[in-house]
Amino acid sequence: MMGRSRSCSGQLTWMGCAALMLFLSGCGAVRFTTNAAGQNHIECEEGAGNDCSLSPVSPSPVPAIPVSESIRSSLTDKVDVLFVVDSSGSMDTERAQLGSRLANFTSGLSGLDWQICVTTTDPYAQRGDLLRFNVPSNNSPSQRVLTAATVNFDRRFLDRVVGVPGGTGDEQGIHALNLAVGLNHADCFRRDAALAAIVLSDEDERSVGGYPEYASDAQFKPLLEVNKPQALIDKIRATWGQQKIFTAHSIVVRTGDKACYDSQTASASGGRAAYGTWYEELSRVTGGLIGNICASDYASELSKFADGIRQSLSSVTLKCVPLGVPQVTFVPAQPGISVTSQGNKLLFVPGVPSNTQIDVNYLCPEGTI
Repeated sequence: MMGRSRSCSGQLTWMGCAALMLFLSGCGAVRFTTNAAGQNHIECEEGAGNDCSLSPVSPSPVPAIPVSESIRSSLTDKVDVLFVVDSSGSMDTERAQLGSRLANFTSGLSGLDWQICVTTTDPYAQRGDLLRFNVPSNNSPSQRVLTAATVNFDRRFLDRVVGVPGGTGDEQGIHALNLAVGLNHADCFRRDAALAAIVLSDEDERSVGGYPEYASDAQFKPLLEVNKPQALIDKIRATWGQQKIFTAHSIVVRTGDKACYDSQTASASGGRAAYGTWYEELSRVTGGLIGNICASDYASELSKFADGIRQSLSSVTLKCVPLGVPQVTFVPAQPGISVTSQGNKLLFVPGVPSNTQIDVNYLCPEGTI
């Protein structure tokens, strides 16, 4: 059959490639692709007379719940970005490196209506509140939000992240995000804007991730529900609805990167670093990207985050990270649109026209909805 191909690369979280399920109808030349995060997708290129439909394959043995949704597409050029920075003393160098490369991030958002806010991983002192940016020399009022129109916004961002208040060693970036969303800061979070979080930390949630094998560690503290990615996603959903576009990106010690772990531990002044497993999970589930805290320059990480945020603006959010590949139908048909499943999102290239009906059928792991 001309024009049809299937490919599968990397490792699937829930099932092997043979268990992928794809149904496409009424949608023209649609193909599932492999995204920048290396997630797996079937490619199906439609040729003349091909409907690009594949027969269903037996699903994974993971208990699953079928979900059917009809979603109306909407387009936005607005994005609110909340930086959550580790305020512990071991992070002085990394915060300065982040602050000095903001231009690489904002240039990637050129043409969008963006704004930036900052909080810390300390849920005790900060309690989800936003930090104020330093008052500039023209004596205009201090503010908690930066935009492209803010005078010297890049310098003010650098001053803010370098000069964050000293924080606890009990880093809780996810908890801090949960608190910030709960406060629903009207100046930072616009109802009709996408929301992106960027977490910078050399440790895990609650320092060592709350894993039982670290119970004897002096830094160990058990995880609470507010420390878990799903609790944050649920809070966002309850606050703004399921179709609030939310992606979380992280700059952490990536799991398995022993050289980075050793380097961060050596600079931790008697403490030690930790793999950022919970922040990685939050990024994975929301379709975000994971950066390397040991990178010599964060320009690349921030540029990739900006690209990922821009791509997320043409997406819909599912109730879970689906098992296999969802069935997607556009009404009316939208020939030539590429669909990528990334975390709990479907990304569309080019963007789906506003108010298009998107019918989606997929499987959720039992217990996730």
